[in-house]
Amino acid sequence: QYVELNAVNNVAALANAEVSVAICLPPITHAGIATERIGSQPLMLAVRADSPLARLTSVPLARLSGLPLIGLPMPEGDIDKSVVASLLRRHDVSMPVAQRVETMVSALALVLAGKGVAILPACAQIGRPPGVVFRALRHVEAQMEIAACWRSDWDSPLIEPFLACA
Repeated sequence: QYVELNAVNNVAALANAEVSVAICLPPITHAGIATERIGSQPLMLAVRADSPLARLTSVPLARLSGLPLIGLPMPEGDIDKSVVASLLRRHDVSMPVAQRVETMVSALALVLAGKGVAILPACAQIGRPPGVVFRALRHVEAQMEIAACWRSDWDSPLIEPFLACA
């Protein structure tokens, strides 16, 4: 059975055995949760199709300074573990957080509504609504790690085949 989780409920869902295994972006680092890296996704900028930034094939990070950011929850509430916050800090770019949302779908809806821009993993393009485009970040190699996560005390023969498939 497929269940959609987010950064707010993923640890509880695994710890309470509501789900057996989860694909997490970014990986969970929590006692009692085992993780195995299965890949990474480059970070990209999601903007409205009518934005001047949408006319660029890649966007210099400095062009984002001052723009409102639609942000995802910080992993475990810790800004130092946020890949996006770390990226902006490294490049000395300040973006006020217009709103934090729990899912990439919600972030894309707010981008479409003109509430700000979002920095998301490239895989978020799969669910992008018409009117939102993704652009590469110029000269930026930032990636978001993807991992399979499960209860470390769960001894199931299904984990290995799942990891091989993932």
